[in-house]
This record gives sequence, structure tokens and C-alpha cells, in this order.
Amino acid sequence: GVVFEDENVTGEQGKFTYVNTQYWIPGHTYYFAALAPMDSANWDLNTANAGKLGAGVVTFENINGTEDLLYAAEAVSTEGLEVGQAPEDGVVKLQFSHLLSKVKFSFTNGFDNANAYIDVKEVTMEVPAFASINLAQADWWSTNNWELADAVPVTLEFGDACAKTAVGVKQVTDNERLTIPAAATQSYKVTFEVALYFGDVLAFTKTLESNIENVALEMGKAYNFKATLDETNISGEDGKELLPIVFDVDEVKEWENAAEQDITVDGYITNMVLDADY
Repeated sequence: GVVFEDENVTGEQGKFTYVNTQYWIPGHTYYFAALAPMDSANWDLNTANAGKLGAGVVTFENINGTEDLLYAAEAVSTEGLEVGQAPEDGVVKLQFSHLLSKVKFSFTNGFDNANAYIDVKEVTMEVPAFASINLAQADWWSTNNWELADAVPVTLEFGDACAKTAVGVKQVTDNERLTIPAAATQSYKVTFEVALYFGDVLAFTKTLESNIENVALEMGKAYNFKATLDETNISGEDGKELLPIVFDVDEVKEWENAAEQDITVDGYITNMVLDADY
């Protein structure tokens, strides 16, 4: 039978409580399943398929990438015990796992010019907004168990990465965001604003877009997507690179002899004659 159903467990480490107290009965195996955070309006649990293997089907809506989704499952047996006896210390110890993936971005200034600086701001990423996962199966932790729904994607905001970052320096976005795991067939559009400076002179500011493809996001794993910005990709215009300023010497004109002229020195006029060998 069902011992706990929609029971809220609250508290802190070592001091968790719930309302409807239950008791250990000998000769049974108890299967526990728990989801957190319990007060979330962004997930829904359908227990129609719940059983020994897990809680059932969870539907999740990613609002802005700030809410985690945790799951724990545990089996405890009272076989061989008597009334008044509890398995081990009588405490059900749940080990929660992350059902989502965590993402951040980092940008490196890859210019050769030590006087070049970059700003990267307003980094965003479009990700799936809705999905469901069947936790009532033995391999619920498999990445591909998330089923994505056809819906308008949600845009996650990662904030700014850096301000006037020097050559060779890597900066990470202000925020990390959570997203629904997906197979490598899923693609993600990334947008950010980049400004290029040479010293205190602003060369230009652009909004760049890029697609992340062929990357599988797995449950419980954190990803740092790295980008190096330099003259080959910062323009963002059909793959056009920045053209470097180069120098060449076209010609050095021959010396020309000046015309013969009189020069007055201390009131005297001295005739200056140019040396023909000069």
C-alpha cells in the first residue's frame, strides 16, 4: 500500500519533520521517492505509474534557469525485525541527485595586440522550456529519458562576462543557469554583445549570435562553454576577419643637392659652393 502520498518534509540537515507520522511495520520493504523543491510551481508529478522503481512521471517547466530540480529514491527492508525495532537507526537517508544540467560561459581575449581589450555583456541562451521524465523506471538517471515538448523556447540570461578584459585573460559570466538535459540532436542559440577597444578607443560594439550543436547535456553535470574572441571571429559578419593595418615602404627618394646660395655671417656675405661629390 501507499504509506506517504504528497507528504511535505521540511527542515534542515538532521532535523527534518513531516505532519502525518508513520511507523515501521515488520516484514515489509518500503520504497521511498522524493522531489525537491517541494514548494515549486514549476513541476508536476503524475503518480499513476509510481511503484517500486520510482515516483512516476515529472513534468517540468523551465522559467528562467534559476530553479533546481532534485530527486531521491531509496528502498528499506524491515524483514526479520519485530515491532519496536527499526532498520539501522530508523532514519531514511535520502541522497538527492540533480535532474537538470548547469551551464555557464567564459570568454577569452585572444588578440595578439596587447593594447586590445574586449567587453562581453548580456549573454543569453535559448533552451527547451518544457519536458517530462519517467522516474518510475530502473534507469531513470539515463540522460535521454527526458522527453522534450514542442514549445516556444525560454531565454536564459547569464549576465555579463567581463569589462575591458586584457589579452590572454578569461572571464566567466556573472550567472550560471539550469536547463533541461537533452541529446546531442538539440541545438541552442547563444547571443551576446561584444565591444572591442584599442586602448581607450572603442573600435565597435556588436551583437553576435552562435549555435551550440552536437553537445549532449546530461543530468547532474555542469558545463562551461568557452569562446576565444580575436580578429578572426569578432566581426560576426559572414566569417569576415578584421583586416590588420600593415606597413610597407613604397620608395625612398634620392637626396637632392640644394641650390648654391649666399649666407650672411657676422655682416659678411660668404659664398657657399656645394661640393659636387656630396
